[in-house]
Amino acid sequence: SVGQFFAELGADVIKVENRKSGGDVTRSWRLKGDDPGKPSAYFACCNMGKRSLALDAKNSKGQELCRRLAASSDVVLASYKPGDAEKL
Repeated sequence: SVGQFFAELGADVIKVENRKSGGDVTRSWRLKGDDPGKPSAYFACCNMGKRSLALDAKNSKGQELCRRLAASSDVVLASYKPGDAEKL
């Protein structure tokens, strides 16, 4: 992913996730015998070097935090399904 590439180059990457849905679904992509108390190996690989922040982008506090993060960032990457932005 682009975010991981930036992290590998030394960028401070903050992955903003949906608090209500539990965040990135790949956290649960475990193999038989994997520790259920830890993120999956796939998630760990794809998000190596990233920090994670879970928030509710539908409430005013979550929206304000997103705006502040974006305003202080050099780059903002968006990854969501078509139509999701309009729901916010």
